[in-house]
Amino acid sequence: MKRNGFTLIEIMIALVILTVVLLGLARFAGAFLHTVGTSTVKTIATEVAYSQLALIRTDPTYPLPNGYSGTVTGFPGYGSMTRTTVLNRLGGPSYATRDYTVVTVRVLEPTMKDTVNVTAVVARP
Repeated sequence: MKRNGFTLIEIMIALVILTVVLLGLARFAGAFLHTVGTSTVKTIATEVAYSQLALIRTDPTYPLPNGYSGTVTGFPGYGSMTRTTVLNRLGGPSYATRDYTVVTVRVLEPTMKDTVNVTAVVARP
């Protein structure tokens, strides 16, 4: 018996297999794009936090000016990103050997599910 072409059942099975493969590929591509987008935002938020911390660390004055404390909203490309800087000075002039400031920088972007927190200790020179 000689057959020419495909039967209707063979075509239907091939279409079902192709549909399953394409749906799996589309789901993977969607998850991949979501992960890349959120990791980019988190990388930018981390850079914003570390740049604020670097600015504070390079300040030659001590005790650190209170001008660093506060909240800033809006960064290039991320208008809703918020950076909060908190300075907590421990010790003081009467504790000359234990005078230091704990600096905490928090960055929040509404599209991120986690907040970026960076903490460092700046000691009296």
